Amino acid sequence: MKRILSILALAAAVVAAGAVWPRGLALIASDADGKTLFSHPVGIGDSFTIHFLHSAMKSPVGEIFSVTGPDEFTLRETVYQDFGFGLPHEELEGRKMAFADGKIRLSGYAVKFTDLRLRVGHIADHALLFDNGAVVVKLADYQRRGGEVRLRVGKVRGWW
Repeated sequence: MKRILSILALAAAVVAAGAVWPRGLALIASDADGKTLFSHPVGIGDSFTIHFLHSAMKSPVGEIFSVTGPDEFTLRETVYQDFGFGLPHEELEGRKMAFADGKIRLSGYAVKFTDLRLRVGHIADHALLFDNGAVVVKLADYQRRGGEVRLRVGKVRGWW
């Protein structure tokens, strides 16, 4: 009996340690009040995409980010298929525009973020794509349309 209690105590200590010690990084989405809506595990060097429909052109746009630190992510490129209002139509200094597979790819960005706030669009149908699109998280599943979502990279605690 004493041995069983010791094993249970050890198991409880391991579980408690996992709940306190940081286990890794995640892209964390929260609402305007700071309540976590969801999180997805990421590592430094991982990419994710904010995917949406252009409000005027109704064509897909992807903004591709990389996790560059424990509290930071960087916009790397934008991919779209139509030149629409608000979308770049020429190369700017340090950026490269390429055309392939019916898409326009503008790369060479180095815009760093500690957080990014956006509103869930009525038309845009915002989604986050992870693992090269294998995992799709629709923001409207977690926040009402028009509601704010704050994205940040942070340490998560506990077990995955």
